Amino acid sequence: VRQDQSASAQEILLGLINEGFDDFVVFDSLADIFSVKEDYETAIQYYDTALQNVSDEAESGKWATFFVRGISYDQSGNWEQAKRDLEKALELSPNHPEVLNYFGYSLIERNEDLDRALGMIKSAVSQRPESGYIVDSLAWVLFRQGNYKEAIGPMERAIQLEPHDPIVNDHLGDV
Repeated sequence: VRQDQSASAQEILLGLINEGFDDFVVFDSLADIFSVKEDYETAIQYYDTALQNVSDEAESGKWATFFVRGISYDQSGNWEQAKRDLEKALELSPNHPEVLNYFGYSLIERNEDLDRALGMIKSAVSQRPESGYIVDSLAWVLFRQGNYKEAIGPMERAIQLEPHDPIVNDHLGDV
């Protein structure tokens, strides 16, 4: 996959499955390939299988799989299941800035539980203050809450960090 040979990687992983390998990493890796190809339904099926092969004790180290499966559910239109997986990812890795930002921004976009989203985003910004996308999320939640003047500072910072990103620029125009 890193060598831009996803088709070959997919073929190898499917071959391993056909030979009876049922290791977590095989199914998780295959799911990642389908996720990158934006075939979220297939990715979800492989993430499901990967997680079925994990013991309860080992599940605590699999926050990233719950996170990417949550993203896959979100991208495929199943927000309720996405929320369950994102909650699980946060339970297993409570302060991970990428999980906090994705989940928080998703809440913002749905105009849902904005106070919780603000808390998540503030935590993510405190850990990654140089991430334009996370700083943009902070500005965006403040804007959505009607705190227009307060949103200006983080929005200007976000545009400095990500000057060419179309979403950040769109948010700048709105703010």
